[in-house]
Order: sequence, then structure tokens, then C-alpha cells
Amino acid sequence: MKFGLRAKLVAAVAGAAVITGTISALAARETMAVDLNELAGRATASGGAGFAGLLDARGQSVQMLVAQAALSDNVRRGGRAALAAIARQGGLSFLAVIDTHGRIVAQSSGAGAGTVLASPYAARALAGETVRAAAKLPRAQLAAAGLASQVTGNNGLALIAATPLSDSAEHTTGAIYGGVLLDHAYDLVDAASHALGGKAALVVDGRIISSTIPLADGGRVVDVPVAPALANRTQPFYGVDTEGGTQY
Repeated sequence: MKFGLRAKLVAAVAGAAVITGTISALAARETMAVDLNELAGRATASGGAGFAGLLDARGQSVQMLVAQAALSDNVRRGGRAALAAIARQGGLSFLAVIDTHGRIVAQSSGAGAGTVLASPYAARALAGETVRAAAKLPRAQLAAAGLASQVTGNNGLALIAATPLSDSAEHTTGAIYGGVLLDHAYDLVDAASHALGGKAALVVDGRIISSTIPLADGGRVVDVPVAPALANRTQPFYGVDTEGGTQY
């Protein structure tokens, strides 16, 4: 069968249209993928900054409570009852008075009195500095404060603050050290989910220690390892992750 020039031109135009359409579809898909990746990156960075802001605000609250405790005469005298009352009212997990050698004079909970508080933050406070940080605390230190049952790994994550104690001549007589343990505590992740949307989780040593990710039985995803791609990251991550049987 022979085709005339017109038929050949129509076929060529149709073929070109198919090729152009295919290229356009591929280009559109690639553009959309790039746009979505950029959007995911911006959302991840924004969410990370928002969570960091909430963490910092909570840390400031801890620092203020520890500073206020330092003004109490009962606390300065190492009164366990006073420490326990301030910790309870302020929502602190632990609060301790240490002497100039770093030994615990008294603390709000646990049986660590008389032992040395091996903390670089406590040492800085004894040197006259007021400090605040998010820090991993060793299990032994948490056990001395009666908090070992809240930690499943070798370390716990806490927001801590320490401030020097001085006499009337401005000589350092010790320090006060306190903080909030974030393992199995949910106020921070709940605030993050409420303010930023989505789900929130805290990860320490590759394990989820607190989250708003729901389980089918109504509980929360906690005390489980995260995917290797999410563990111990120093850069934002966006991608697919499955937690509690749900893809995110």
C-alpha cells in the first residue's frame, strides 16, 4: 500500500506529537519530583528549626527554675525536702546541691548524697559559670537520682542547667544542678506535634525515647530502634519511614 505525501506528513506530525507529549510528560514528572523534593527539604528544615525552638524554650524554663532554686535559703542549706518541693512544682526530674568538690550534698530524689557528680556542666558551674544544655546523661548518674527505670538504653536525654552558689563575699560555695529527663516524657513531643503538625519523636543512640507516633493499641511508639538512615544523623532527612506499622 502506498501513502501519499499528505498521509506521510500527517503520520510524521502525529509521531512528533507523541514524542513531544512523552518528553513533556517526562519533563513534567521530573519537574514535579524536583519541586516536591525541594518542598520536602524546606518543610524538614522548617520543622527542625521549629522543634529546636521548642527545645530551647523548654531549656530556658529549666534554667529559670534552677536559678530560682539557687535563691532559696533552704536549698542552699541542702534541704532535701525543699529540693523535692521545688522539683515537683517546677516539673523537674532531678535537682541537686553540690559542694565545691562536686559531691552531692542533697538531691530531690534518689540516694546519691555523698557521691561525686561527674558532670562537665556541674564543674563549669563550680568555676562560676551558669550553663544550660541538652545532654546525654549516663545511666549511672540517672540511677543515683532514682531515674534508672525511665531509661532503657545506656544513656538518657535531659535538658539540664547548673548555676553557682555564692556567699555574701561572692565566693563560690557550691552549685545547684537540675534538669528534666526526656525519656518517656511526652510534653515536648506533644507540643511539637500540636505546633508544627505531623508526628514528632526524640531519638537517642538510634532508639526512639519519646514520640507522638501512635500504635494500633492506642499506645505510642517508644523504646524501639529507628531505621539506620535515621540514626545518629547530623543533617536533615526526608524520605519514607515506617513506624508503628504506618508509613510516613
